[in-house]
Parts: sequence; C-alpha cells; structure tokens
Amino acid sequence: ASVGSATVSLDTGGTGAIIDGGDAGTDGITAKNIELIADSGIAVGAGVDALLELDAENLAATTVSGDINLEDTTGGVTVTAVGSTTGIKLTGTSQTNDNISLTATGGSLTIIAAIQNSQEGDITLAATGINSDILIGDAATSANLRTSAASGTASSLSITADDSILFGINSY
Repeated sequence: ASVGSATVSLDTGGTGAIIDGGDAGTDGITAKNIELIADSGIAVGAGVDALLELDAENLAATTVSGDINLEDTTGGVTVTAVGSTTGIKLTGTSQTNDNISLTATGGSLTIIAAIQNSQEGDITLAATGINSDILIGDAATSANLRTSAASGTASSLSITADDSILFGINSY
C-alpha cells in the first residue's frame, strides 16, 4: 500500500472508545504507521461501526476493555511498535469476554509484536486474497499470541490465511 510516511496516533486520553464513523468499505485511517489507544474499545459500535477499516504498513493498538475490530484493506499490515504502543493488546483484568479481530484483506498479515487478550475473549486473525499469508515472528523478533481464560471459561485463537501460515523461529 502506498500510504506515504505519516504516522497517525489516536488516543482517547484514558476514557472512551475509538468508533468507526459508519463508512463501511471505506478506509477510516490511511497512514504508514497507525497507533490506536483507547480505554473502552476500538470499533465497538453496532453494524458498520463494528469494524474500523484502515490502510497501514505498521499497526499497534491497545485498549483496557471492549473489543478491537480492525481490517487493513490494502496491501497487508505488520503488527509492531508504533509510538508508545507495541503490538495489539486488551489489557484489562475485568474478564469481560472482549475479543480481538484483525483481518488483512488483499495482503499478508505479519506479526512481529505480541497480540494479547487478557479479557477471557477470543483472538481472530485472517489474511484474505491471493498470496495472503500470516507470518508470526521472524528470526530477529519474538511474537506471541495469547488469550487468557479463567477456570471454566473457553477462549479461542483462530488463524486463517488464503495462502500460508508461517511461524518464525522465535514465535510461540
């Protein structure tokens, strides 16, 4: 994706959510690097607001609670460090079954920083389109996918690619 060299950082300042503006099928954010910081979710609305479409090369996002629902629409994306945020994380401890969903449409999903869900919810990763891979970690970095569940609660990790799923040497 040709997105220039800009970095976009959205931070709710410790309260609130980042909500898509109802523009289904249109990129809500386009930048080389995107950092999303919220307190109560990222793309947590209903209907078309329940998915934040973006076009980025590098992505990092964190929220205390609420779902994270992201789709990179062009050329693939790398989960890495952007600004003060590293990876994609649901950090709260209230065990509210919040989920993380990340799709790369028309490109590959590369994960070189952790994707972690501490809210007893699921993590769903997908790469769709011709030659769309998911690469988790590489020889130089560690990347982990982690979802935590309390006793009696099931959490799942779903990884789907239209081409290959590759685990790097330092992945776990």
